Amino acid sequence: MKKMLMIAMAVGGSVMLYGANLLENGECDNPSGYFADGNPCIAVSQEKDGDNACAKLTLKAIKLGEDGRKTLGGKMIFGGTKYEAGIQIKPDTEYKFSFRYRSTAPVCFISSAQVRAGDGPWYTRVKYVSCSPRHVAAAEKWTEVSGTFKTGKDVSRAALCFEFWGDSKLQSKFADWTEGMYVVVDGLTLEEAAGE
Repeated sequence: MKKMLMIAMAVGGSVMLYGANLLENGECDNPSGYFADGNPCIAVSQEKDGDNACAKLTLKAIKLGEDGRKTLGGKMIFGGTKYEAGIQIKPDTEYKFSFRYRSTAPVCFISSAQVRAGDGPWYTRVKYVSCSPRHVAAAEKWTEVSGTFKTGKDVSRAALCFEFWGDSKLQSKFADWTEGMYVVVDGLTLEEAAGE
């Protein structure tokens, strides 16, 4: 798929657009290019779709509280590493992204992890900001999605996140969730939206 994309872009004279993808592992070939946020409810892995590698977020467990409340949550993060999430970006700037996915989960939220400059671990300086679109629904077949987000004034790094979240006390359709549900993503791009 990558070779066909490069040939098509070279023929069209658009090689510069290919180089503009800020995500080094948008094709998910290297599993170290994406990671889980550490929540034990989810698992992040690489899955093969024929010869193509994809990233997979799976719901492993639904937590049951003493009060009977059921919850689930966890993020798959693209960009940077678990030690320093995000890639270098410009503050106060609009970015566009695209990806393709298929999913058995009733909803998967999309956000940008925006990390402020400063000292200390990245997770003490991060704010998760909803993207537009804010979420995607279940899809049996590969589905293309594109959207945008804007970085904050004090942000130096950002990553693209796919999140499962649920709370039986807050969601009327929480019963739609079952362990083993997943979302598989591939073909991710992230570019500055300037000049659109």
